[in-house]
Amino acid sequence: MAPWAPFADEWEMFARMRERGPLAAHYSGVENALLKSVWPYPRNSPDFARPGERMIEWGPWIDSARLYAQLYPELGTGRLEELVTRCGLQSELDELAIKYCPVGRQRYHAALYDALAGALLLVSLAREPRLRELSVMQMLALSTLDGEKRDALQQGELF
Repeated sequence: MAPWAPFADEWEMFARMRERGPLAAHYSGVENALLKSVWPYPRNSPDFARPGERMIEWGPWIDSARLYAQLYPELGTGRLEELVTRCGLQSELDELAIKYCPVGRQRYHAALYDALAGALLLVSLAREPRLRELSVMQMLALSTLDGEKRDALQQGELF
């Protein structure tokens, strides 16, 4: 088994990713809490919900679970495994897992596997003609189920 660096050693990678765009996750509250438990704040980064502004927060996030809940309420589930299956993405996920996930971690509830599954769900949305034109602002707004926060994002106000 290869030795893995402690998560805390990955600061530079996560800080750079946050500077380039909003982070994405399936149920982003969990990922946000994880990042904040190690690094309470990122560097001063662009606020992708308010162009031209800057902020020192990990979010707002593009949340695949929230997007699917908003766009496909008829699916009736936000469970990662069920969404991947219903969207016909399981074989593609399995191929990616063989390539990128450590042996024994090619399954749901393993961090990288779940991250790949969430990314595939977002890519699946981008393949749909009616959704591929969504702006980052629209995806951020749809990523929250809180109507007041969603309205504030769409109106350019801070949460």
